[in-house]
Amino acid sequence: MVTAQIIRLDTPARVSSRSRAQQLFETVPADLSARHLIVDLAGHESAPPSFLDEVVRIALSDRCAAQVDFVNVAPRLAAYIEQSARRRGVDNRCIIDRRG
Repeated sequence: MVTAQIIRLDTPARVSSRSRAQQLFETVPADLSARHLIVDLAGHESAPPSFLDEVVRIALSDRCAAQVDFVNVAPRLAAYIEQSARRRGVDNRCIIDRRG
């Protein structure tokens, strides 16, 4: 069994738009099929649904990450991430670690 390489993305203090989400991936490989991505949302009680949708789209649909774990997710953000992943048919590779 081959273990996927782990890449961690710490979100910036301001998460405001799709273009801001795209900036997160500027230094991330184009092919994530053999990689496990961790997106840390610590410190974010809210974020635009468009930002979260863009992260899901790029990581799971466009770059085909083996798995994406969203960690430190506020309850209200979890629903946006789940909807986006389900709508794109990638929810089986999207893990959400909700904080209490």
